[in-house]
Amino acid sequence: RAAQVQADIDCRGLSCTAAVVKYVVEGKELQHINGQDSRKIVEQVERLYERVCQHTEYRPKFEALPLAFVQRASQADQIRSLKFHAEKKALASLLHNSVPELAMRVNFKVCVDCHSFLIHAARMLGRPIRVLEPSRQHLFLACGECECGRGVVEEGGAACYR
Repeated sequence: RAAQVQADIDCRGLSCTAAVVKYVVEGKELQHINGQDSRKIVEQVERLYERVCQHTEYRPKFEALPLAFVQRASQADQIRSLKFHAEKKALASLLHNSVPELAMRVNFKVCVDCHSFLIHAARMLGRPIRVLEPSRQHLFLACGECECGRGVVEEGGAACYR
């Protein structure tokens, strides 16, 4: 069934709306969309992604990707696609710029992979991360929980401070 839906989308020449994440650095609003970017942001994301993978239980959630892409792409290409989601790029930029509050807005629902990544990153950093979607707010807490209740890091026993 999913293959037929994808075929219909392709046949009609439809495309999806890009995820756009906006955040503020030194009073200036910046934004990112999914996909690779400038060399500087690619390096920042690579460093952050490697730290989160090495120091937490985070693992990529391939179910966040379109079925047609998963069916034709290598695992390395799937990881690269997930790695450069706009939320991860925004977080890397916020950290690089030593912003006191890790906060961003996204134009639609945070995917399951970014949700998991942000839970693990908040715990690793020991800092909350706030993400506003059009219809809800996520507050990823340093204890490995999100206030939305959609995911919790199970390892360890860190106390959760709100």
